[in-house]
Amino acid sequence: MLIPSFRPLLGGAERQLEGLLSPLTRLGVNPFVLTRRVPGTAPRATVKGVPVIRTWAGTSSVCFLASSFAYLVRHSTEWDLIHVHTLDSPSLSGVAAGHLLGKPIIAKVTRSGSTAVLHRLQSSLAGRVRLRYLRSNIQRFVAISPAIEKELLACGVAQHQVAEIPNGVDTDRYVPLARSRRAGLRKELGLRDVPTALYSGRLIPRKRLDSLISIWPAIRRSVPGAALVIAGEGPERGALEAHVQDLDLIPHVRILGELGTDQVREMLQAADCFVLPSTSEGLSNALLEAMSAGLAPVVSSIPSHRAVVNSGHNGLVFEGPVSLTKQVVRCLSEPQFARDLGTRARATIVERFSISDVALQLASLYRSLLSPREESVY
Repeated sequence: MLIPSFRPLLGGAERQLEGLLSPLTRLGVNPFVLTRRVPGTAPRATVKGVPVIRTWAGTSSVCFLASSFAYLVRHSTEWDLIHVHTLDSPSLSGVAAGHLLGKPIIAKVTRSGSTAVLHRLQSSLAGRVRLRYLRSNIQRFVAISPAIEKELLACGVAQHQVAEIPNGVDTDRYVPLARSRRAGLRKELGLRDVPTALYSGRLIPRKRLDSLISIWPAIRRSVPGAALVIAGEGPERGALEAHVQDLDLIPHVRILGELGTDQVREMLQAADCFVLPSTSEGLSNALLEAMSAGLAPVVSSIPSHRAVVNSGHNGLVFEGPVSLTKQVVRCLSEPQFARDLGTRARATIVERFSISDVALQLASLYRSLLSPREESVY
């Protein structure tokens, strides 16, 4: 498993990979994680019983390219297949090593849209050359959504090279909480007993949290007392906090910063709806977790969201700030309606996006590419 960052740095791709390690191991796969070493970390570690090897990162991505490629070549007898969890520049070391050694390569594509890597690769001559090299040497591209599959095919990737396998969520961990227990949990978490919307994720421009904060005065006029809780960290935090202060929304809008996974899960169980106003996503882990916890999602009308959320059935989809205001107000002012959406959201995740099912699909893909090779380390 080649990924440019991993524990202690945990974003969506990193959390998804970590969640896969145990179920893959139970299926007889023997993974190890190869990632870059960041200051304060040891060159080797173990996460969920799986070895994590951190190679020299230096001062640029080129350093990690060189060190990861060298590791893969030196230890070529210890692995049979490379699963690269990005198409960004670090993927080149895995593709080059697999090509040199004649071993299968799988690459996961994590996001679609105009700011994603596929679009960037097509926008320059150097990018198109790199894309041609990737197409020629990667046996399977894992598309986590239909939108990504469509973009891969538009980039010239052959249909037989694409496997649509979504992100997954631990449906045994992210579960709804009984209504009788929610009041106590809210008190423990320091949440007021008012209609509460939640966002969890990175604080970056494409999440459009500034727009969400901007409509909160209008939401409060329709739903007096309505609160917004934002859990996450990122470069936009200072600007968002200033925006909250400028609109005189303290304490109705709270930015909590980075929370642990247990705290995020509890926040999902305690809130009344989940809001994700992004302009671009692959297949949001935060959205899957919220739905698995039985929380009604209100999401922007982008392809990856529409692939999961059927508006009016298992969530609500919006287009523009007026629509966003209307949908959040509906969830916060009609609690039974929101609970019904959440129940169907949970059913969607259990049926289509459980992490155990995703691991099963990946293990099957690995074995199909290795046959008749003998399996060992992926």
